[in-house]
Amino acid sequence: MHPSAETHIKARRYGVVEITPSGDAIRVSASCFLEYISPPLHPSINVEKIIGSFRSGVKRSRKVITGRNRWRGFAQDPAQLGDREQSCFRPLEDLLKAIAKATGMHSSVHLKTNPQGGVLRPYRDANSLPDAYIVLDCPSGRRPGWMCVLFSGEYRNNSTVGDNRFNTEKVLWSMSNMLCRDPRRRFTYGFTIENTDMRLWYCDRSRIIVSEPFNFITEHELVVRFFASFLYARPDQIGWDLTMTRLHAGDIEGLQYDIKVQTHDGEEVIYRTVMLLSDSGAQSLHGRGTRVWKVMRVKDGEAFGDPVVLKDSWVDLDRPREGAILQEICGMAASEPVDKTLSDALLTVECYGDVVIDGDSDRYIDRTTRMNLSELPAHGSDTDAAAITLLLHCHHKVHHRVVFKEICKTIHQLPSYHDKFRALGQTSIRQSSLEGVGNRRSGMSDETRERLSKTGHLSCYKRMKEKEDKYATVCVCYDGIRFDARPAN
Repeated sequence: MHPSAETHIKARRYGVVEITPSGDAIRVSASCFLEYISPPLHPSINVEKIIGSFRSGVKRSRKVITGRNRWRGFAQDPAQLGDREQSCFRPLEDLLKAIAKATGMHSSVHLKTNPQGGVLRPYRDANSLPDAYIVLDCPSGRRPGWMCVLFSGEYRNNSTVGDNRFNTEKVLWSMSNMLCRDPRRRFTYGFTIENTDMRLWYCDRSRIIVSEPFNFITEHELVVRFFASFLYARPDQIGWDLTMTRLHAGDIEGLQYDIKVQTHDGEEVIYRTVMLLSDSGAQSLHGRGTRVWKVMRVKDGEAFGDPVVLKDSWVDLDRPREGAILQEICGMAASEPVDKTLSDALLTVECYGDVVIDGDSDRYIDRTTRMNLSELPAHGSDTDAAAITLLLHCHHKVHHRVVFKEICKTIHQLPSYHDKFRALGQTSIRQSSLEGVGNRRSGMSDETRERLSKTGHLSCYKRMKEKEDKYATVCVCYDGIRFDARPAN
């Protein structure tokens, strides 16, 4: 049995895989989540000291933790109050302020309760925000947008199976919005509360991780540790891409970005977006998250040269990069007597490389669920050990960028049927030329043909791996549609 399959079976046996509307979520204990998944605490933050200060207020009325060992503002469980969620959970805003004050450091992070919260998932629209959200400094009286939200929270007064399901749907919807609406977001966090049960959430383009529920009113250390980790975390530690800079504020459609591409040979090139060509691949929670822009190269802060196409996506960690395969195909074509139709069919790669994030003390390849863990922890439950093993061995994706010189059109954009059939005919001829230099195709679907360019540029290549009898799939289609690999017949 394959090691990853055996690991997944073991994980299910220990009950660490939870089914959600957006796919399986890996469930870990709250302490494991805080240790390995949450952003690291600022070195000067002492959780035990903060909790001690909350218990020893000068006046009883000023104590953050009351004599009944409950947070002030939560003298009763939310299920006993009968109020709307916004009213029941608003004291959490004051709790986050108290945590920030107890650290002795200034923080620009605030927890906001959505005054229009409590809307169930089916009734939310593009303008809806979560029940609660952590934001950076936002102008007073101004409603924050999704690009200002650090992570989301969802509330339910009761803790029935239905309430649990509603909150799960809402938090996944909120996290999906954050990943889809902001190109700079690499991953995101969230939390849900059903009555007293709090769960912590993490999501990236590969997987969902959720903590086991704990009592947020009485388990103070877990609550302080979770919120404190976001107060002073670096932008890259809470999911933002430092290699992509937003140039000015405005509506989402009109935003421009400077995007850094670190090539496979170490050179750094900056491109400025001119127009978004496609983001359909980024609309789902999991997958490649592909976005494609028309861009121009930047030098000394100014754009120059001819426009090109930049594709930003999350590719399989163990697959060869499409830029390398295209260059290899071009090299094969150059070494063999091949008709000119093949070279005309191939997109020209200007540069490509995996995204490298610059932290304060390290540089690292941007990949899904990056855990600073060299081996399994010596302590912890069998459940956590199974979950961490699954996280370490399951399939990962790597953030990757490739730049093409050609700016193509899809077939459905062509004005006449004559042009469309002409492009299809050119595609068939060029596909035959490609097969003639050693590449194999498993058949082109109608969906693939629909996305070929006006000049019949081939937009999806499949190469045989040297050591495995399986196809390695490389997608260079502009709209980010994923073409799954299939074994050879």
